[in-house]
Amino acid sequence: MQAHTKVVVKKHLGGKVMNKKIKAILGVGLAGMVLAACGGNESGNDKEVIESGNGSEVTSSMGSENTEAGKYSDVTLVYWSNWDSTEAQGMVISDAVKEFENETGATVNLEFKGRKGIKEGLIPALDANQQIDMFDGGGNKANYGDRIISLEDMVKEKDYEKDTNPIMMELMRSYHDGELKEVPYQEKANGYLYNKQLFKDAGIDEVPETTDEFIEVAKKLKDSGVIPTTTDDAYAMQAFGMHLGRLIGNDGVKDVVDNGNWDIPEVKETAEFFEKLATDGYFSDKVGSNVWPTGQNTEFATGQAAMYATGSFVPNEVKPITGEDFEWG
Repeated sequence: MQAHTKVVVKKHLGGKVMNKKIKAILGVGLAGMVLAACGGNESGNDKEVIESGNGSEVTSSMGSENTEAGKYSDVTLVYWSNWDSTEAQGMVISDAVKEFENETGATVNLEFKGRKGIKEGLIPALDANQQIDMFDGGGNKANYGDRIISLEDMVKEKDYEKDTNPIMMELMRSYHDGELKEVPYQEKANGYLYNKQLFKDAGIDEVPETTDEFIEVAKKLKDSGVIPTTTDDAYAMQAFGMHLGRLIGNDGVKDVVDNGNWDIPEVKETAEFFEKLATDGYFSDKVGSNVWPTGQNTEFATGQAAMYATGSFVPNEVKPITGEDFEWG
């Protein structure tokens, strides 16, 4: 299980840690929006803002007693998002930003950078002192170092944690030596999503629970005339990692990656499993060239392929293709 978070940015631009004018906005609009200090602030002060809540609840009850419409018309904030504007999450965030602007009078420059833009552009932009007051992305996906600030005082002041998932909050603290510097607002699970109708058509009544059963299911699917599984370049290694994790656990996978222990027998066993899938024709013959979202949209969502190893966010992404009648498993 992972979470998307909005993360605090910290820049040492002056003697003060917080611009009091911005601090007064903390209770408004973008529910739970993480406090972020802006780079490139001409006043020489850091700015702080709040982070966004979960899904449609982005405008949660942080309170607006400290604000008036138009009171902060001289304030401009910059928010980088790892979503695209046309994604469901991007549309929710856009609405939340508009409401925040209407309630406060502040201007929010919302920039949808996408996953790649955040991954490749965020830290260089921060190090170049570019103004970015808040940003979101996959939890614990980068080493933000001292670029982000503690949220402990903010969540305590607002009694924020009473309505949160304690397990996710504990996970966020674990990323930063026990200190809360990221706030989760969307959880996701990863695994094989599958088309229940294609399983039924192939005479498959139960999902596989072992490697041998997975191979048997793949054979039945292929014999029924559909592609057993496909993938894209964005998720190709995800299935490998999940399979290896079932053999040696999360800590074992982390040790392999961090310390280069690729010669252990479980890595070979995982590679041989995927080699068999490929050799026996259980992968789409396009997986070697699929660039996201080709496999996701043109093979899996259209019913040509039965399985796709990815995250639980995909049903929303392909809803315009699958329609309402797609049977998700």
